[in-house]
Amino acid sequence: MNLEQVEAMWAEDSIINKDDIAKMDRDTLAGARLVSKYMNILSAEKKRAFKLDNKKKTLTMWLQDYYMNGLYTEELKRRPSPKLAKTKDEAQRMMEIDATMVQLNEMILESDSIILLCKEVIEYIRWNRTKDIKNYIDYIKWNSGQL
Repeated sequence: MNLEQVEAMWAEDSIINKDDIAKMDRDTLAGARLVSKYMNILSAEKKRAFKLDNKKKTLTMWLQDYYMNGLYTEELKRRPSPKLAKTKDEAQRMMEIDATMVQLNEMILESDSIILLCKEVIEYIRWNRTKDIKNYIDYIKWNSGQL
């Protein structure tokens, strides 16, 4: 699942139908289901982030050996001979611009963005959405003279 898919799901789930009070009552009750949905996404994304973090640590070690010592692993054998770094700082700069590391960092950034979005959505559902719906129902009742 990527960030755009989660954003699209929230765009659909966040719609509050203000024309139908009965539907709004159902929407209020559906809050727990929505929290569960986004908690599941959050949990899966945290697992993915953990795996990506471990993959980055392993890749960092491989690339450090690759750029400092010219050592190869099975994953790096397809690459041409590296230009060996003279200092650790130079090796670090080479690792930062390495295509595999850049791609992995982009995946980590997307994962972190999904985690943050899910946390914000859950927080909104737990507090604001329920209050918004209740306030709107009270407003409709007040306008119709039921309060």
